[in-house]
Amino acid sequence: MGLNITLINNSDKEKKTKKQLEMLLEKYDLDKWIFQKSIFIGEREIPHSHPKLTINTFHLNNDNRLLSQFLHEQIHWFLPLSRFKQMQEELNLLFPQIEDEYHLIINYLEYDALRQLIGEREAKEIIDNKKQYMKNAERYTELYEIVTQQEGKIKEILEKHDLLI
Repeated sequence: MGLNITLINNSDKEKKTKKQLEMLLEKYDLDKWIFQKSIFIGEREIPHSHPKLTINTFHLNNDNRLLSQFLHEQIHWFLPLSRFKQMQEELNLLFPQIEDEYHLIINYLEYDALRQLIGEREAKEIIDNKKQYMKNAERYTELYEIVTQQEGKIKEILEKHDLLI
């Protein structure tokens, strides 16, 4: 599957990250998780999915972390808010303490993708270590913790709404 990868500043780190991403695309069959073919790499960018899927160079030389970042941003394109709204009430009932149910689902789908690609142990390690390197770690740490502790309940809701990848 051909991606159009654009370097924002054309820096050495961006070039290396592009090569690293291309290697991951060759190593793993990521087709079912690619929903946006235009990818931007920016050395100083905060990763985001919209309006342009953008990753950064922070995980240079850590393949699993770069894979996790790439998958996370791609999954945002799989789950538009309109599809999420169909299950939001169920999530509110199950997890009343959570304010960001949307990212709970994105994070679950990311974790599930990682398990399929790199295995349970390494996927859990990536998810557990995110709090050490994410800027908004507190918010995401809580969500990833729920994902790993309540994955059966989350999966059940996603299956019901035909939203598993």
